[in-house]
Amino acid sequence: MLTVTLPLPDDLAESFRALAEEAGQTLHECIVSAMQRYLEEMEDVEDARLALEEYEREGGVPWERVKEELGLG
Repeated sequence: MLTVTLPLPDDLAESFRALAEEAGQTLHECIVSAMQRYLEEMEDVEDARLALEEYEREGGVPWERVKEELGLG
């Protein structure tokens, strides 16, 4: 397990405290949840970047392929 100790700006710390209280979570749970969501979003950003690269390389995606991948064909 990784332990991170670092100072947070007062306004950020207060925002986390308020969110934790509203969600009925501990401060620790709130911060871990925020970090997990951030990492998931960064994975989505990477997926989008790769999809854009593929789009630019192949000049688009044929509609038939889109329908097939979505199970609409």
